[in-house]
Amino acid sequence: MKNYIIFIIGILFVLSSLAFSQQDSLVDVFPLSVGNHWVYEYNAKTDYEYCISNRYSGNSYIDIISRNSLGDSIKWNFREIQNLVNHYHSCVSIPTDTIYSILDTTFYTIIENLEGKHLIYRETGNSFDIWRSIFPFARSLNNPKKIFRYSSIDSTGNLLVETTDTTYEWLPSYLSFWFIPGKGVDSIYCEMRYDWEFRLAEHKLIEATILSVKEPPGKFPQSFSLNQNYPNPFNPSTVISYQLNKRSHVSLKIVNTLGVEIATLVNSIEDAGFKTIQWDATGFPSGVYFYKLIAGENIEVKKLIVMK
Repeated sequence: MKNYIIFIIGILFVLSSLAFSQQDSLVDVFPLSVGNHWVYEYNAKTDYEYCISNRYSGNSYIDIISRNSLGDSIKWNFREIQNLVNHYHSCVSIPTDTIYSILDTTFYTIIENLEGKHLIYRETGNSFDIWRSIFPFARSLNNPKKIFRYSSIDSTGNLLVETTDTTYEWLPSYLSFWFIPGKGVDSIYCEMRYDWEFRLAEHKLIEATILSVKEPPGKFPQSFSLNQNYPNPFNPSTVISYQLNKRSHVSLKIVNTLGVEIATLVNSIEDAGFKTIQWDATGFPSGVYFYKLIAGENIEVKKLIVMK
């Protein structure tokens, strides 16, 4: 009986250790923070059987502009600006070959579920509807290959997710996403094929400005730090983010070049974690300012610029 109890305890210990190690190996592969900014090289096309092709190329600029907390989830509101050249070619009936520019802005929401590994998905649309967007994270992606904010990486230090969407059986889609921890999606590939139609989208990350990378749920920052505000220069508002490795009394103030404190953004005790706050400089003149963060014995100062 004694040996049996020891055996059961041993099994429970191994299982708990395994669960911890799996959680501990998770990383933030798709950072979400207001002010995050990505630029992608954009390529998409639709080819039809009857000698018709429609191609798009250029750059796509993506920003997270706001967020809304819903208790068990967060709504992240995105703006995507596509600056593209459209090349349309047809040899049916009267041959046509036209090229023109497109400057298009769309707004959409990505939901982050706060349970487990934090499932993320577009609030509306399936892959058929949003295939040309940089982040076609449709909720209709087939299990188990959905998109999670926190995931384990492979031996290369990255993460490849290959998945499908069969919302429309007559036009099944294949999608692959290559994630870089702390940056987001490095490359996107989306393919849809039907008897008379073929769709293909390929996008590649050019640059990324990430204001905050978080540890998986249950983890805390290992150090204190203050990040550069974004955007900078700005008008009229900017986002300041910082991280605390322990519970501290926090003071965050805006100071002018004469050393005079002109605004207090935080003056309270805060728990360890990743923090963001927005400063609206409406009413303040253009110029150089400083933001000063004090958390316990830690002090850090950075410069920001108001440009009107």
